[in-house]
Amino acid sequence: MATKKNQTNALQTTVTILKNKATQLNEELLVASDELVEGSIATGERIQDLMAKVLKNGTTLLEKQQEVTFDTIEALLGQYKTGNMKFKKLLGFDKYAARKAKAKKQVTKAVNKKRQQLKAKATSSIDGILPTSIKEDKPVTKKTTQSKRTAKKRKVVTKTTATVRKTTSKVKKGAANDFTIIEGIGPKIAGLLNKGGIKTYKQLAKTDVKKVKEILAKAGKRYNAHDPTTWGQQAELAAAGKWEVLQAWKNRLKGGTSSSAKRVVIV
Repeated sequence: MATKKNQTNALQTTVTILKNKATQLNEELLVASDELVEGSIATGERIQDLMAKVLKNGTTLLEKQQEVTFDTIEALLGQYKTGNMKFKKLLGFDKYAARKAKAKKQVTKAVNKKRQQLKAKATSSIDGILPTSIKEDKPVTKKTTQSKRTAKKRKVVTKTTATVRKTTSKVKKGAANDFTIIEGIGPKIAGLLNKGGIKTYKQLAKTDVKKVKEILAKAGKRYNAHDPTTWGQQAELAAAGKWEVLQAWKNRLKGGTSSSAKRVVIV
């Protein structure tokens, strides 16, 4: 217990000594500041006296007075900078700032290193999850997208054409062709044309439009409203096996009519 008490007393004594030294140092700094201010004031008073004498005696010493003034100001500025540096050095500000900058640099370096490690770890984890085909995929360009769209359209046309060919291949000799393939002709109108003696694409292609209109008119007003202007041309394409051209033209027709294309030239 006595040893602990002696250590406590020694510590208190040391703290007291440090406080006294700090107080003494503060007083010395205040004294030095007061002396500096007083010296500056005294120098300023001397300069004012000198300026007053110069003003009385003329302006011959004006240039020298200005030089003395600037020299004095520079001296005061130098004294202020020197005193400020000594004060910082005395209190250890420079060492503290250097230690702080060094610690900040070390922390930044450690954070960047950790970030790189986490990034590499995440990348390796993702590479392990994704299949090889996805990782090696090349970026899709605009040209590739357009090519895919064109291929898709061709695929649809080809599929439609294949369906039409499959349907027509099942028709036996002497049997009627499927007129419902033609835009504007439904099952009932196809039946009316068959009853009128028109059963094949070639017959429909060679039949005059007026005769087709007469067949529709005999069936009633509801059929008379249909326009058979393009039916013969469509039948001609079907008879010639031009399924792609027929399908492309049908896409532009509505009810068998079109304002943009009335006739298609068969090559």
